[in-house]
Amino acid sequence: MDALPPLSLSDLAAFAGFIVALAGLAMNTFQIRLLVRQIRLDALIRIADSSRRFAAIAIERPELWESMQIAEPRSGHEGFQRDRFIQLWLNHVVVVWKCWRSGMLDSGDWEACCRDIDSILSLPAVREEWLRVRDFYPRAFQQELANLSRGIVTAASGS
Repeated sequence: MDALPPLSLSDLAAFAGFIVALAGLAMNTFQIRLLVRQIRLDALIRIADSSRRFAAIAIERPELWESMQIAEPRSGHEGFQRDRFIQLWLNHVVVVWKCWRSGMLDSGDWEACCRDIDSILSLPAVREEWLRVRDFYPRAFQQELANLSRGIVTAASGS
């Protein structure tokens, strides 16, 4: 059997360059993973902050929370405030849903959000407002709300 030819200095330099390139690729992969984790954490913090603000409003304004438990239309300023609060909450939920669909929330966090969403969707005023504004939301989101509420709220029919 023939012996391997001796490695030249240029062969050793090429091999060292290859090892350095592999190390750089590994480092970049590690940094990208850290960046993805940071983005997910940032999304979760922002969602938690937004949810906390909604809870604070409901605590500071108990009459607003109470009005959401009645399906009857409200007139005047009180009705306007209730409907806007519900719409803001629905907008918040669609952002959370988009974060989950894009992979910024893991399934455990999404499941916890779903329990909260289901609880709020059971309020009569929220159901009524959803029927009024659901066509402004993506069909897939409408279907997701219909599924997680077990049919309490529905998606719009049609394409």
